[in-house]
Amino acid sequence: YQRAIHALRPDARVIAQACSLFVALAEEGWTRGPLVEGIVRAYFEPIFAVPEQQHPDCLVLGCTHFPVLKDVMHQVVGDSVTIVDSAETTASAARELLLRKDLAQAGRQGGVHLMATDGRERFARVSSTFFGAGVRPDAVEIVDL
Repeated sequence: YQRAIHALRPDARVIAQACSLFVALAEEGWTRGPLVEGIVRAYFEPIFAVPEQQHPDCLVLGCTHFPVLKDVMHQVVGDSVTIVDSAETTASAARELLLRKDLAQAGRQGGVHLMATDGRERFARVSSTFFGAGVRPDAVEIVDL
């Protein structure tokens, strides 16, 4: 993301912050509450605990797990920070490309094929956090990458 941003705006100030506990929170389904807020604050305070005119005006979520924590992130960083959900923008870009290449029809619903690299049961349990609904373990194909 840093290279892409600088390619478009060489003068942009980009701060990268690894947030490895966010993945564990998301996969456990812990997306709200004091524990989650405390962890988000611990990662973001060094960046956002400065006068508002000095902290970033945009936060790019660089992992597919992070959008489920977006509400807490918004609470922590405040209304003046735009949160960019990279998964959402990637999906929009993919849709536009498929339409432009005439590989999809606008408004037509496609199918979903679920693949995971580890246990079906774990994937099925975790999926409700991301999809909003549960998945049957037998609907998941295990693949070896």
